[in-house]
Amino acid sequence: MKKLFTILFTLFVVSPLFSQTSGGPDAYGYRWYSSDDPNGPTYQWIDIVSKGTLVTGLTDDNAVGPFNMGTSFHYYWSDYSQIKIGSNGWISFNNPGNVAHCFPTIPTPGGAADNLIAPLMCDINLAGAANPGQVYYYNDAANNRFVVSYINVPYWRNANPDYIGSSTFQIVLSGADSSITFNYQTTDAGNFNNTPGCARDLVVGMENTTGNIGLQIFQDVVPPSNYSIKFEYPHPVLFQIKDATPAWVLNGESKAVFYPIGSNIDFSAGIANKGNTALSNITQVSLLVRDLSNAVVNSQSLTVPTGLAAGAVDTVDFSVPPLLPGQYSVRVVTTNAGDINPSNNTLVAEIDVVNIFANTFMLSYATQGAPDGAISWSGGGGGAIYVEPPLYPARLDSASFFLLAGTFNVN
Repeated sequence: MKKLFTILFTLFVVSPLFSQTSGGPDAYGYRWYSSDDPNGPTYQWIDIVSKGTLVTGLTDDNAVGPFNMGTSFHYYWSDYSQIKIGSNGWISFNNPGNVAHCFPTIPTPGGAADNLIAPLMCDINLAGAANPGQVYYYNDAANNRFVVSYINVPYWRNANPDYIGSSTFQIVLSGADSSITFNYQTTDAGNFNNTPGCARDLVVGMENTTGNIGLQIFQDVVPPSNYSIKFEYPHPVLFQIKDATPAWVLNGESKAVFYPIGSNIDFSAGIANKGNTALSNITQVSLLVRDLSNAVVNSQSLTVPTGLAAGAVDTVDFSVPPLLPGQYSVRVVTTNAGDINPSNNTLVAEIDVVNIFANTFMLSYATQGAPDGAISWSGGGGGAIYVEPPLYPARLDSASFFLLAGTFNVN
């Protein structure tokens, strides 16, 4: 009789977990529906293994990217063309280093998980030569959607081998209606380890770039197989967003620029409103130019008038008096009283003042000390550096490289 009571009790606890088939809205207006809801999506798996790009470099508790999507996706009030992919069942439009166990609740402002989409954020392990787990991404241009698929990914465990189980799920970003769909082909609830010492071993949901708006669907509950969840973009949007930010500095790509000695450093910066409503306040734009010792050699402040429309870009022009030869950082900062997203208010680029009257001069983005950055790749391919001299005609006499490991060819 005790055994029968236990079975009935277990059924009573588990069955309500999937009884909610829709939810929201969040503060921005997103709502979600499951495939069990009359207004929800029909479960349909999208196979991209034969045509997608295999993601390499994923192991245990790490992330790789960003990867160019080949398209643009509208998420909350911004448009994104790159993603970062985490081994633990999440993607992000930001550049977090990692989001690992124990996982943050959604939404949580100020955390590493901001701007996150999490179909099955749990302790997945993709390390080991025999590990069956794979991740693919694919820009399905014909159907105006971008797909990321986690195939046969196992959970981490403290044993040998250090992985167990298998789940296959995917994220579908629809360019047609800015919706997001999670498809779960097979999920492994039996091997999921809900540890007593962790409040959140598994989280399903999404949150915005500031981390204070989002929807959490499941916590420590594995979604069923042959199941879908769809997040619908709000119509209308419930939240007015004002987001003043530097869109570019020096040039459209914020690339470093070499200037000849003795010339004014004249350049522009684009100031954008990435929100969904016009800026009602004046936007202050500050400039700081620093040398390699971090000393400020020039500072200025300009303004962008009120009324900058949503999605619009205004241009401000700076003129810095001639500087001594050397490398400098150019930091542009926007300040607006209504700005909801201060995390994107700063943009830094580089200028290098060159003594063009010397017999030879060096054009380099690196300091002459130990390298603090690198280009790396594996499995073929390579990298490139673009250098535009401050005057023409110019002749290349030599090139120098710092090699950390391996061998490469220079063209």
